[in-house]
Amino acid sequence: MLKYSWLALGVLLAFGVIVALLPEGEQARSQPGVTLSGVNLRLYPQQDQEAEWRFRAQDISFDPLSGETEIVKPTKGERLLRGKLDMTISTERLVIDSSDNLQTLKAQLYIPSQCTTLDLEGTAETPVRIDQTRGYTAPTGKMSSPGVVSEIANLVSSFQLDAQGDVKKMEVDPDASGECVDGKLVNARGD
Repeated sequence: MLKYSWLALGVLLAFGVIVALLPEGEQARSQPGVTLSGVNLRLYPQQDQEAEWRFRAQDISFDPLSGETEIVKPTKGERLLRGKLDMTISTERLVIDSSDNLQTLKAQLYIPSQCTTLDLEGTAETPVRIDQTRGYTAPTGKMSSPGVVSEIANLVSSFQLDAQGDVKKMEVDPDASGECVDGKLVNARGD
């Protein structure tokens, strides 16, 4: 009987080696986390208790290992401050890190209180970053507001829009008139 036990053990070992050496093929590998499609997401940043971000997106994925949330093709993105619209964001892909900060390669921000649009571009090494405590940074940015258009390298700005950086180009329209009312530019005559 002992003789057959050794034989059975040898067969099992040989079978195990053969199975271990077989190619894996196209097996589905499980990824950690969760992906949701066609959803709304609300973000309440720890660092900015008065702010709320709202996103509507085609896909939202969360990776618990990195603590990152990826928003793919958001159809809506906005920041509310004390319940009032403070900023909108348009981008193809957005990553929220474990500290609630946002990163992307390219984004357009609109600040309705000042009728100002910011077109921000980054790189893989230095992406556009929206820090919940400091504001936003980008390797390049174009700021368009009533009467002024400027292109800025190494843009750094708080949410109050005190942009700093290397101004590469600035165009001022001295004839521009009007004021920003409820996110829309209204000329001096009220049109």
